[in-house]
Amino acid sequence: MGEEAQAFFNSDVGQYIIRRSEAESAAATQALILCDADDTKKIKDLQNRIAISSDAVRWLAEAIDDMRMEDHNAMLSDGEDVV
Repeated sequence: MGEEAQAFFNSDVGQYIIRRSEAESAAATQALILCDADDTKKIKDLQNRIAISSDAVRWLAEAIDDMRMEDHNAMLSDGEDVV
């Protein structure tokens, strides 16, 4: 399953999600820089957009790591040599 997750991460859709996440985070960061310091609702909304954008890529990376670990553990339990 780890190889499938990695393949998704490298696929057109996976790369689109990464690019879109990075663009969203950059746009929200720029808006946050220019935001009125007294507009706490806007600041919270922008911070939330940045967090969600970052989470999307992190979730993909964690899925790949988790699945690689599952594959590794499955090989160990099957008695395969793991390097």
